[in-house]
Amino acid sequence: MFDEHEDDDHAALEAEFAREMQRLYEEPKRAHGYNATYLLHMMEECGPVEAARRLALDSTQQDGLTKLWELAALHYSVEAVLLRPRWRALFDTRVRMAARRKLRRLDYHEPEWGEE
Repeated sequence: MFDEHEDDDHAALEAEFAREMQRLYEEPKRAHGYNATYLLHMMEECGPVEAARRLALDSTQQDGLTKLWELAALHYSVEAVLLRPRWRALFDTRVRMAARRKLRRLDYHEPEWGEE
């Protein structure tokens, strides 16, 4: 059965995530001079949720993730953000596990991730 309220909740969560992704572009630029143009391009091309999903599932380590690691700023990575409990409904287990694997290879872990 179609639940219009549930659909509205999901749309609101996606809009909130879009604002968070915009912050991921703006804050590293302001704090570290890092301009995540590829992230911005992907968000414009396919939307914030799909951009995050694609980045997490990409088996190669993106230059942006490496740059954030070099800056000791992995908390600004798409992978770290999508693992936060707030966004759990937007990403399936496969996406979350891929993001977690990428970050663990870089020795990064946030306690609030929880376990799958």
